[in-house]
Amino acid sequence: TFYCADDNASGVAGVLEAARILSNYQFNYSIIYALWDEEEIGLVGSTFFASQADSNDMNIKGVVNFEMSGYDSNDDGLMDVHTRPISNSLSLSNFLFAVDSIYNLPVQPVIYNPGTTASDHNSFWQKNYSAICFSEAYYGGDFNPYYHSAQDRIDKFNLPYFHNVAKLGIGSIAALAENIVVSVQD
Repeated sequence: TFYCADDNASGVAGVLEAARILSNYQFNYSIIYALWDEEEIGLVGSTFFASQADSNDMNIKGVVNFEMSGYDSNDDGLMDVHTRPISNSLSLSNFLFAVDSIYNLPVQPVIYNPGTTASDHNSFWQKNYSAICFSEAYYGGDFNPYYHSAQDRIDKFNLPYFHNVAKLGIGSIAALAENIVVSVQD
């Protein structure tokens, strides 16, 4: 039996919380709250969606992939932001970093370029869409050791960390949808 509290119930919870909060507002751009299945066996759901979007010339400003975000064993707040020089993905990762800076959240995003292709954002990169993935510190050395096991349960969560990662994702989506320009000041 697998419990999947972190992978990927944490990402699903982030998307659902974004929908719960942001659906009460009107934005300049539409937001699609999407959950895809069969990521682990080849990004099946997201590949289908990205292919359909591409075939229909869908104008996607950016894909923000909520990945695993409940585990931070040492309370350092480190989190990964995965990007690549595809379309405006680098700008999108810098945008998320700037949103974090503005709200002064107790998370420490680290941008990885080239980032991992092992999640649903890669399906959009394959179709030349801007996309990023943010998650707990997978590349940063604090990956959940309970991943894909019966011990992947809510009692392993760092709930304040999860809450702040979700805030960053939701704030970034809202700013993108409202077409707010943000940047980090030196």
